[in-house]
Amino acid sequence: MILLKLTLFFVFLCFISAFGQTTEPKDTLDIFSIPLRELSNIHVYSASKKNEKLIDAPGVITVYDKNDINDYGYYTLSDLSNITAGYSSYSIYGEKVFETRGQKAGSFNNNKHLLVIDGIPVNFARSNKVNTEEELPLFFANKVEFLRGPASSLYGIGAFYGVVNITTPDSELKGTSADNKISFGSLDLSKRIMSNVNIANEHGNLKLNFGYFQKDASKEFVGLVNNSNNLYWDDQKSTFFNVSYQFNKKLKGLSFGTIYMNKSGGLGEHWMHGNYTSEVNNIQWTTLVIYSKYEKQFSKKLKLNSYLKLNESIEKGWWSPFDSLSYLNYNGTGSNFEAYSVPVRNIEGQVEMHWINNKIADITAGVNIDSRQQLGQNNGAYIISFSADSGDVHIELPVNKSILFNTFSTFLQVKKEIPFMKGLLLTAGVRNDYGQAGTNSYNQVSPRVGLVQKLNKNISLKLLYSTALRAPGLKEVQLNNETLSREPDLRLKDLKAEKINSFETALIIQKRNILSSITVFHNTTSNTLDGTRVLDNNIFINSDSIYNAAGIELEFKYATKYGVKGFANYAFALVTENKWSLNAIPIQSDVPSQKVNLGILYDWNTQNKLTTALVTRWVKGFRVANNLLPNPEGFFLIDFNSKYQITTKLGCEFQVRNILNNQFKLPKDGIIDIPMPDRTFNFSLNFNL
Repeated sequence: MILLKLTLFFVFLCFISAFGQTTEPKDTLDIFSIPLRELSNIHVYSASKKNEKLIDAPGVITVYDKNDINDYGYYTLSDLSNITAGYSSYSIYGEKVFETRGQKAGSFNNNKHLLVIDGIPVNFARSNKVNTEEELPLFFANKVEFLRGPASSLYGIGAFYGVVNITTPDSELKGTSADNKISFGSLDLSKRIMSNVNIANEHGNLKLNFGYFQKDASKEFVGLVNNSNNLYWDDQKSTFFNVSYQFNKKLKGLSFGTIYMNKSGGLGEHWMHGNYTSEVNNIQWTTLVIYSKYEKQFSKKLKLNSYLKLNESIEKGWWSPFDSLSYLNYNGTGSNFEAYSVPVRNIEGQVEMHWINNKIADITAGVNIDSRQQLGQNNGAYIISFSADSGDVHIELPVNKSILFNTFSTFLQVKKEIPFMKGLLLTAGVRNDYGQAGTNSYNQVSPRVGLVQKLNKNISLKLLYSTALRAPGLKEVQLNNETLSREPDLRLKDLKAEKINSFETALIIQKRNILSSITVFHNTTSNTLDGTRVLDNNIFINSDSIYNAAGIELEFKYATKYGVKGFANYAFALVTENKWSLNAIPIQSDVPSQKVNLGILYDWNTQNKLTTALVTRWVKGFRVANNLLPNPEGFFLIDFNSKYQITTKLGCEFQVRNILNNQFKLPKDGIIDIPMPDRTFNFSLNFNL
């Protein structure tokens, strides 16, 4: 109650501060003049790998710039996805995992999207996991694009359900600048530091971004029964670094960079499958990406983009291998603690040419080579089982290098305005991925076709067909091989690449103060590749079923000259097995079928000194796998965020999540299991140098 009173008092101060401002001349009161221009000139990159207006892009994309991120106080991809039509995130094993258009990746791998930072893919090398939480704080981002739908024709085997593209700001001013944010919150005593430093001169531009986050475990009860053996161990400690240098004079076009993301924490609701949780259960993800990029503008029409990347990723886990029964009956003998470490090395190179504004068409062509290998014991790999017996206190299983997983890809895209149809833009692309790992190989062609008919300068109609594949990776193949080594009589089929075909129709309106769209989609997925358990072993198999997903998405953004801007969106998605029907029983459990998001922001004075934002989320339509259990009712949330610029160098931010203090649990594997946070408060200080 005291915290609620403090919140209301802070809002009251905001009103007093706003109405106490001196009236400015009329020309300075139009504080949304810049955002108004931005709505009509929003450009995206992810659909064609070139900057183009949103209404011209052959894709359905939601864009957030740095002002949106700061105004609403959402600094993670998980938070942003939750207010994006067609996207959301769900919790499993202490991880926040993407759901897109009613479909999700199995377990906690989050490996069906591609994450790109300044043109460099940065997915976790072992499982292709996307980092969505505080190990990737978006305080450093200039723009975040959520591309919905498959995109293998441009991006390769990882862009299955969508692409998340993040760009950092380019400094136009010489000198040194620093932007910093320190936050403290009531969410399990959370603490966060984020910092951006930019040093620019005539020779080059140096960017340094840093983030650190820490929170305790909530220790809420999980599952259907309040049992002290089932607590929510969702503690987390995350670190982020991003350092890059771009040459401006000598070696112009050349840049180097390093991206480091580390997250460690509890495994949330369960790790083993016996309704038992333990404080010692933890997992750690570490990704280190070192890259070089070279861009060369040969002429106004011809440009080269290329990069070479090394990705060193390590997955570590340690846990107590009990379930509820073995824990209660433990006699002090046998295995009581296990640990593993799996390092993976990935080397990737890409060269692509862009030939634009010529008489034939805009043409993009490229070659990509990707090589991955699980490293062995000499590089820190281990699997250890600790025993309480008087004999061997631990048993270490040998971990050898895996075979090389190599993928060679070529891609071509052509974009042209059809001469006999005014305003009709045709985009056609194709990519061929050839993958080989030992004696196993695959060869897959991924086409795409996009028609964008500009009805006038503000309205366009899009007809899109796109495909993607997700090939079996290191984690899938290695886990199956390890299981076969322990269970030689177990018959497992060779894994095949899963495939998706998608059709979309979208109507886009992009005007000075309005950006809106309506999208209808249908996609079909075959050979779905997800994790399962056989004989207490984690393995991967291809499903024999064909899954059909269909739905509708509506988006609306607006801005006014009176200091108001906001957004609204609605998404409906239904996934059924084999034949799609509204009357069919959805097969995708634990994800909602309907989502509504509303956000409004008011700028109280002329210099953007005080802003107040409210965001509401309404989610329903969850299904659980077990028909004997009740379906979750869904939830309704309201978030509040307010910023005040005290001086030109110092500002503060106050945020309240879940103002109404709604208490609810989300489902996992057919059980209403995972507790979501109650009302939380967060206070931040910004200071610039």
